[in-house]
Amino acid sequence: CLTEVRYDGNYGSQREVELQAKVQTLRTDDFARTFQTLKYTFDKELSAVQGWLFKMGRTRNSISPTIAYGNGAGLLLEQAVPSTLRAGELYLNRVELEGAAPWWVGFPGGYLSGGKNWGTGSRGWIIRSYRASFGGQVYTNPSISIPVKQVDQEGRVNLDLLLTPPAGVTQFLPGDTVEMEIEWITFPRMADDYYGPNERFRQHLTEHPESWQTIYREAAGNDLQVQVTGGVLQHRYPIIIQAEASDVRVQIEGGVGTVPIRFEGLTSATGYVLYQIIDGEAVALDQSVHGNDFWQTDFDAKSNSFKMTFNLPLDQGGSTEWLLRRSTVE
Repeated sequence: CLTEVRYDGNYGSQREVELQAKVQTLRTDDFARTFQTLKYTFDKELSAVQGWLFKMGRTRNSISPTIAYGNGAGLLLEQAVPSTLRAGELYLNRVELEGAAPWWVGFPGGYLSGGKNWGTGSRGWIIRSYRASFGGQVYTNPSISIPVKQVDQEGRVNLDLLLTPPAGVTQFLPGDTVEMEIEWITFPRMADDYYGPNERFRQHLTEHPESWQTIYREAAGNDLQVQVTGGVLQHRYPIIIQAEASDVRVQIEGGVGTVPIRFEGLTSATGYVLYQIIDGEAVALDQSVHGNDFWQTDFDAKSNSFKMTFNLPLDQGGSTEWLLRRSTVE
């Protein structure tokens, strides 16, 4: 329902930069999402002139006809990529993404140059939080650069995408830090490329083929507002809650697709049921195919407690209410 892998290490042969990373993926029925929470701590002075903090990485023979980026309020820029660019050029150089999070970037309408025009997908980023300190100055808006990686014989351009230090930062100094949450998404370009069961998502692709709207839909639609009774909210998306009572009530505003929710600090691996409150009635969530196959339980040895994860069908948006209750019979 929600994987989680944590990494601790260093970059560089001299261990110049400390890294802490948490990487998560979820069970869903529309498109792939990978959540990455990253923290860098610089221990030595390094040049930042050609430095970057996160990289999409080019795909061989990929064509990028359009670039689009924006924030939580909508589109900031949509632009056709000029055919006059040359490999090695910087199409965009350290452009600050304005406004409030979540920020998002993508290449709508991207395709492969080999003539295959189906099932190729489109890539995008959502930057859900960002805070960096360089030389004692704090930056809360990310900056991006877009280098040209390839130009084919027909003048079609293959772009890369970098999250960079802000303009004017030429050195990483000891004590500099970066903390950010990035959601990497790969989604169908059009309805004919989608083979899943989510009809609401299929309708969106029908209405907005090869569009930045798909990235923005995920960015804004899952910028959730969450209130918890009987526990403490630790993270909004994915939703992580530290349970403190036998009944934990959760009110959620928003949501598109399938949203993971994890309850931590539980006293048992079994005996819990998640209900949705519909017209005042508690209706048990049941997504089973082969019995108890729709939820996930993990043991936390450090706290000697359990974590239980579900995937909420929030594609209708609006307000929903949920109740995790410990049953009397296990």
